Amino acid sequence: MSSQKFAKVLLWLNAAVWLGFGAGYTAAPDVFASLVGAGVSRPDSVRVMTDVGVMMVGISLWYGYCALDDSRTRLGLVSAMLIGIGLCAGRLIGITMTGSANPVSVGYAGLEALNAVLLVVAVRADSRLRVASATEQ
Repeated sequence: MSSQKFAKVLLWLNAAVWLGFGAGYTAAPDVFASLVGAGVSRPDSVRVMTDVGVMMVGISLWYGYCALDDSRTRLGLVSAMLIGIGLCAGRLIGITMTGSANPVSVGYAGLEALNAVLLVVAVRADSRLRVASATEQ
């Protein structure tokens, strides 16, 4: 698979995941809050989790938009990489500070770390492709 195709597949996969979670957080905030052990009151959980869900849908749309055009692919990869690293770091800090982790939180952290690594690989491959293209010109 070419590095450009890998990048686009990765962006579309991220878009699909973010859309799914965004729709879930928006439509069923209590369920998604309970998955990670969030213990907030119902009105607060609905408000916060719905805000998170709508933000996730927006991020999904951004990734899809970036995947549609080769000139935006790198921008999408870098933004997905930074968001993924930030999410994973934040989750690990939260687990460390609270001293507790449920299997879902640990699973999320693992998947976020894997995604971040794949995005780093895709960004590096894109960088090498750009350098090779520039030297040919």
